[in-house]
Amino acid sequence: MNTKYIVTFLYAPFGCENDIKGINNFISQMDGVKNVASNQHVKSVVDIEYDPQSISSSFIVNRIKQQGAHVALIAI
Repeated sequence: MNTKYIVTFLYAPFGCENDIKGINNFISQMDGVKNVASNQHVKSVVDIEYDPQSISSSFIVNRIKQQGAHVALIAI
């Protein structure tokens, strides 16, 4: 059976590039996340590809907020 992945976009107004890398690393370690990258056009947008059977976009957002970051889900 093929796994279907969803790409979601997360707006995270970070202060510096190191903050973006830290959040990307944090997200990439979550079970069910296939790929995480800073958006090539808008650096404060994070592109996340994940398996919706393993994890949800709201779970990802809530976990990041628990770490103290200010983020908002902008598209699924």
